[in-house]
Amino acid sequence: SNGFSLARRVLIEGEAPLSLQSSFGSLGTLGDALLRPTRIYVKAARVALEHDVHAMCHITGGGLPENLPRVTPENMGVVIDVGAWKVDPVFSLIQERGAVDDEEMRRTFNMGVGFTMVVAPDRARQLVDALEAIGERAFIMGEVVGRDGVSFHS
Repeated sequence: SNGFSLARRVLIEGEAPLSLQSSFGSLGTLGDALLRPTRIYVKAARVALEHDVHAMCHITGGGLPENLPRVTPENMGVVIDVGAWKVDPVFSLIQERGAVDDEEMRRTFNMGVGFTMVVAPDRARQLVDALEAIGERAFIMGEVVGRDGVSFHS
């Protein structure tokens, strides 16, 4: 639901608008892709609580840059490897058609990362495996570091 105004302007109101009925691969139509409901992560959160998770964060408005600082201690930050996951195709389409820069995309959308968990490095792989065992798409996307803010690298 976040960024829907930008998505609408870029995809269906701009130059060469797309049809909401146009095919969008395995997601059905473009309209289907844009109207997918927000996921609820109750099962994943319960699994995380069994694995000494330090923090959990639902990535909503403000994306990763504004949500992750809410769960990191003062004077700590997060470095994110943007190659750790495949960006949802609808976000790639919006970015390409609207010539939207990476920073705005990350601030407006979750880029396919709906929920994050912070766990000790030696527990990360075990948590990923447990989440995958319940059908979640899980991956290690970065690390907590000793400086403020959220930074991205590839």
